[in-house]
Amino acid sequence: MVENQQETALPEWQSHKRVRADKIVASVSESPSMTGHWDLECGESVPVSLHLAHRVPEGVNPVGGYYVLYEDGYESWSPAKAFEAGNVKMLGEDAPAPPPSYPYPGSMADINHRFTYHAPKEGQPAKYDLLRSHARALAQNINNLCSESREKSLALTKLEEAIMWANASIARNE
Repeated sequence: MVENQQETALPEWQSHKRVRADKIVASVSESPSMTGHWDLECGESVPVSLHLAHRVPEGVNPVGGYYVLYEDGYESWSPAKAFEAGNVKMLGEDAPAPPPSYPYPGSMADINHRFTYHAPKEGQPAKYDLLRSHARALAQNINNLCSESREKSLALTKLEEAIMWANASIARNE
C-alpha cells in the first residue's frame, strides 16, 4: 500500500481506454499454481487460466475482482471497487466511450473543472441565447397561466435552474 504522503504527491490521471474485462466469479483452486497461474471462472466469458501471481497482491483471492485484457494483450487484475468506479460497461461495439475529458466525480480534476471560469467558445453564445429565449417564452406562459402561488414560484425557479445547468453543460463540456 502506498503511503498517503506519496499518494498525494503523485500526479492524478483519468483513464479513457477501452478494455475487455469480466468479473471473476470462482476459482478452481484456493491459490495460484507453482507457476503463478490461477484457474478462474468469469461471469460472462469462458473459463480462463491466468498468470496473475505478480498482479494480485500476495494473500488476496482474485475472486470478486476483474480480469482485465488491454488492447495490446496485457492482462491484469483489478479490485471490483476500483474497477467499477473507473469504468462503464459498454452495451455494444458501437456504444460511445465516456468522454475522456469528464473528470471522476469528487476528484480534484472534477472540483477544478466545476469551479473554473469557462470562457465562451465560438458558437456557444448563440446556444445560450436560444435556450434563454425558449425558457423566457415558457416563463411568460407559466406567469400568465398559473395563479400566484408557491408552486408557480417554484416552477419559475426550477426553469431558471434548468437553463443554468443547460448553459453549464455547454460551457463545461464543449
